[in-house]
Amino acid sequence: MSSNESGPVGLRWFDPPRPVWVDLRTLFPVSPHHLHELVPGGIETRYEASGLLVGEVAWAIGGRLGLVKYQLLSTDQRWQTIVEHYMPTHLYRPKRRGRRDRDGYGHGH
Repeated sequence: MSSNESGPVGLRWFDPPRPVWVDLRTLFPVSPHHLHELVPGGIETRYEASGLLVGEVAWAIGGRLGLVKYQLLSTDQRWQTIVEHYMPTHLYRPKRRGRRDRDGYGHGH
């Protein structure tokens, strides 16, 4: 199989990246039958994370995938990491200018 040196079909980079909100609740769904107790200091995924849309590409099954960089936090907010990966466009939405997290990252509620 040959590779396309310019990237996959429909590749588009955003410079500067576009601020977005990432729906972590949908990205990391919890079963309605989930009976485990919350783990103090565990990674929190029950919020909308502030992120940056770096680029988009055509998805083989139709539609687009966005390359999004966002922050994950522990429940006690003592630990954080920045992750970057492709996700379907329904998992993020444009961030509107306002009082919430002007830096592109942060803990959105």
